[in-house]
Amino acid sequence: MFSENHNVLIIGRNVKKIANDPTLHGSLKLSFDICDHTKLDDLSEFLLGIGIDKVVHCAGIFRRNGSEDQAYREAYRATKMGGVELIRRLMTECPGRITHVCAVSSLFTLMPDSLVPSFEKGVQKELERSILGLEGVIANCVAPGLTRTPMVVAAYGESGIKEILSRSPGSRILDPTEVAREIYSLCNQERVTGSIVPIDDDTLLL
Repeated sequence: MFSENHNVLIIGRNVKKIANDPTLHGSLKLSFDICDHTKLDDLSEFLLGIGIDKVVHCAGIFRRNGSEDQAYREAYRATKMGGVELIRRLMTECPGRITHVCAVSSLFTLMPDSLVPSFEKGVQKELERSILGLEGVIANCVAPGLTRTPMVVAAYGESGIKEILSRSPGSRILDPTEVAREIYSLCNQERVTGSIVPIDDDTLLL
């Protein structure tokens, strides 16, 4: 969607996973682990050199086997907040360059804590507050429900997905294109800012 009207840079831990995606041909791809905050200065210097005006922050990690040990907690927070720190550095070094920021959060952050008590929700809320608190940019968050990504399908299988949906806000699994469409819209408009946009089977706001 973005590549039709923008030059696109995709940053990920393992660009081999996306290198052969035909929809991403022509995009610049860069390997970088956003958890490694010690190297953020080098990354921000590189990004300033090529010029970035719109940022989509969708970094995350996957909790395996239901474990939530200290190492996982540290990695989870470092992943989510590393992107925010990078955005702040870019905005400080080159004021006015970045016009739009959109972060991917979770539909569960909009539910009462009593219904979704988890470490992840706390970090997601911190991510939302940090993004929406950015000044001088059009900043929004999208909060999608369960989405049919390859990682989700591989991790849970169809039976697991049905079980999750039975206790989720939405009644069906989303297609990634539905989420992408909302992100694209938020990054190419001037009227909505400071919002958390829920994306589920009943609410596609833009």
